[in-house]
Amino acid sequence: MLNHTNINWKYASLFILVLQNSMLILTMRYTRASVPEDKLYLASTAVLMSEVLKTLLCFSAIYYLLPNPSLKGLLLFLYRELFIFWKESIQMAIPAILYLIQVSLCV
Repeated sequence: MLNHTNINWKYASLFILVLQNSMLILTMRYTRASVPEDKLYLASTAVLMSEVLKTLLCFSAIYYLLPNPSLKGLLLFLYRELFIFWKESIQMAIPAILYLIQVSLCV
């Protein structure tokens, strides 16, 4: 079980994710504007890579906050949160899908 008493993690992760999202959009707009059309990359590729990076960072934060960090413990935690408490997962999926649409429209 994660230690939810430390509220600093909540604000730190919010700040990092807001900073990361802002930098992603600014960097993509700059790089796409300064490159000839024949060398443009797909914006969806950059969004996908950004989401993969955020997922890895979140997994590492969860791993760090586990009482006994191990790969088995991380997998059990993810299983419990995603499949046993599936109603909470669905509640989080709705804003996540809206966020994905918003990011896709911004770039």
